[in-house]
Amino acid sequence: MELSTSHDISLFSPCREIVTDTDRVYVSSGITASSRVNQLHHVPYAARTFVPLEPWRNLETTEDSSSIWQPRPAPTRNSGIAIVRLTQEYMIALRRAYLDLRRAHLDSSSCELDTAQAKEALERASADLLSDIRSLCRVKGEVVFSGVARHQANLSTATVNPTTGLYAGLHLDSWDRLPLDKRQDSTNRLCANIGTTDRFLLFIPCTLHRIRLRLESLEQSPVATPSSLVNRFLSAFPAEPVYRVRVRPHEAYIAPTENMIHDGSTAGSTGPTHCATFRGNIWFP
Repeated sequence: MELSTSHDISLFSPCREIVTDTDRVYVSSGITASSRVNQLHHVPYAARTFVPLEPWRNLETTEDSSSIWQPRPAPTRNSGIAIVRLTQEYMIALRRAYLDLRRAHLDSSSCELDTAQAKEALERASADLLSDIRSLCRVKGEVVFSGVARHQANLSTATVNPTTGLYAGLHLDSWDRLPLDKRQDSTNRLCANIGTTDRFLLFIPCTLHRIRLRLESLEQSPVATPSSLVNRFLSAFPAEPVYRVRVRPHEAYIAPTENMIHDGSTAGSTGPTHCATFRGNIWFP
């Protein structure tokens, strides 16, 4: 199965073992309204949101997955996804520092010194991991450490809107708050799995430019906001496949999350997952 000509985001890894992993890439049966998921899983989604339609098909066992992986990275950071393996020592140190800080916040007997030391340890660990990232990738300009996120186990989709407390479903990030016609200039995101269980990146392999062209082909009127663009596209193309790529512990994905529809997932995990996020101009030579 080749990526459709309507798709323009490719998948790459510099690690041969990742590319040949037979339990790595899946594709959904399409897209469905999240309201149909609420009743079954009791997950509080926001109104007018969408999620992948199950069941998932393993591309290795049902179709040819070789065309999903490209032998070279995409020419620009905002038209490709990479799965990389980072140094285990730094990943473990960052998880330990985060857990220590979380315990200091939750433990009423902790003093300010305990919390300050935990924060310093987290800063050191994130700086060490960033040095590891710089040794592997081409990094231009400033990279922002956005912190560590903890997600519950076995979530079909993982992102929660911090304002509403509701799950967002498939969405666009807006860290840089660029207009839709400038999203190719956004920073991309490196999300490192510092936990002990697998996570997934869900994505539709279309840049916003391609999405807008596909909507224009249906004579759809222009849209002004990220949420309206996502809702209109997913409503117009319910058979659109969503890809799911596994990110194992001590691995990370690099993706243009402000320029493609996506989400995270902890499906199949039996305990909480932890991921560290860095944002910047991060890609490959």
